[in-house]
Amino acid sequence: MSEFSRALIDRSGYEREGFAGGYDRFRPRPPRALLDVLCRYARVERPRLVVDLGCGTGLSTRAWSGIAERVAGIEPNSAMLAVAEQAPGVEYREAFAQETGFPNGVADVVTASQSLHWMEPAPTFAEAARILRPGGVFAAYDYDWRPAVDPELDQALEAYQARRTEMRARRGIQQGADRWPKHEHLERMRASGRFRFCREVVLHSVEEGNA
Repeated sequence: MSEFSRALIDRSGYEREGFAGGYDRFRPRPPRALLDVLCRYARVERPRLVVDLGCGTGLSTRAWSGIAERVAGIEPNSAMLAVAEQAPGVEYREAFAQETGFPNGVADVVTASQSLHWMEPAPTFAEAARILRPGGVFAAYDYDWRPAVDPELDQALEAYQARRTEMRARRGIQQGADRWPKHEHLERMRASGRFRFCREVVLHSVEEGNA
């Protein structure tokens, strides 16, 4: 584990008391259609092993239960793992994405759900490529912010975010933790030289909620 990786957790605020429970309740879930697409790309009906990097409270890991023979979530944040481990049927390891501990070539699918922006790209891509079997699939996926809800809400949120950015700049407040921009994920994957083929897939999904 690098000092930089440890610092990301320390500065993210994700270990503060009560955060993990709320995260698990309100974080978007991956749509089943996405998992089906990944299975098709991996050319398997039932993956032998899926490894979920930066799994948080296990939302994206549990989604594979009943689909894959074995599912393992990798998460360095102990508070997140404590919530994840409350659900049975999934294996979890407290580790960073670049240090999964799996042997070479054992995974059909490796995923990073709404988490790749926290990970050091070069060692993460190297680890994913190492543990994937030939023809296996690495997928980094996220939701397209903002969700379409209501035009007045959209305008209010835009005004809030603009005001927050202005106040941060005026007061010299820096972002809590360093991250890698999400819109650069695909290009970084291509530039890594670790994958034979890279492309973006867009899916539609609806989630219910209230405020």
